[in-house]
Amino acid sequence: MKRRMNRYLLVIFILLTSISIVNGQDEIDFLLPPDSEPPPADTIKYWKNGGNFNFNLQQVALTNWAAGGESSIAIGTKFETFANYEKEGAVWQNRFKISYGLIRNGDAKSRFVKTDDQILLNSKYSQKFTEKVLLTTSINFQTQMDEGYKNKKIAGTGEIERILISNFMAPGYLQASLGLSYREMKKQ
Repeated sequence: MKRRMNRYLLVIFILLTSISIVNGQDEIDFLLPPDSEPPPADTIKYWKNGGNFNFNLQQVALTNWAAGGESSIAIGTKFETFANYEKEGAVWQNRFKISYGLIRNGDAKSRFVKTDDQILLNSKYSQKFTEKVLLTTSINFQTQMDEGYKNKKIAGTGEIERILISNFMAPGYLQASLGLSYREMKKQ
């Protein structure tokens, strides 16, 4: 299991560090003088996209610490990106997030325990119905990547037993919805 976990961490680390992220939003309104005309339609960009990547490594080392406590090491990653489209009355918003984290309290004999594990994909499309109300449909998908365990103390021996309680796509959630959204429309 430890070997498999190390393999997962290595693959995730390589994938996440090899992704280059372009973070940009083109807002041209503030560059124009107040009484000038907007640029021609072919120069307006309808897609806005971006994202961020976080990698955290934390370590606490305690030796002969009078107040007590134990050493720990934690690692966590998160990649989040979005791609949004807006033109006239159509609005399409897309978001993708993947995060994973582990912690080990105590010495090297202790196990790493999962602290964060999420895959999230959200897509929402809206069409203008009235000036401030939009007809909206959305799809949301959410699951995890790695196995999840629950620790149970065995009566009598005091030993800890790890019980598998979840896995990839167990659970997995898929939600679809249709309805109305209210918002102030941007003036173009």
